[in-house]
Amino acid sequence: MGQKPGCSGVNRSSNAARYGSLAEKWAADRYGLELERDDWHDARRGDRPGDVKAAMDSRNATRFRLWEAQHRKLRREDGFYAFVLYRPVGRGIDVLRSRTIAARSLRVRFGGAGDHPKGNQAKIPPARIFS
Repeated sequence: MGQKPGCSGVNRSSNAARYGSLAEKWAADRYGLELERDDWHDARRGDRPGDVKAAMDSRNATRFRLWEAQHRKLRREDGFYAFVLYRPVGRGIDVLRSRTIAARSLRVRFGGAGDHPKGNQAKIPPARIFS
């Protein structure tokens, strides 16, 4: 069985991970972040923990995904999010919009994510972040 035209054979998850990593590096340069990955944040600016949320602009339902336990901890620790909306270009990305937001100022409703190990999630459309 052959590949569909335009498919590279690389699975979507590995592409998403690569693009997410590129978005993290872009946000680190743009916002002066130190990348520091653990189970609840990706970055730090001074004493404040932060998490970079990247979303690919597409015709489908583009969303930023936030996780409830992570969000609660970022709020407690006076953390922030760096949101990056991008479009893939070759093996890189073209950042369309970006913004940082204090986690405590972002009110979201969380719902079930099936059996996802990260627990409950919220899916936020870019229009809500960049309006």
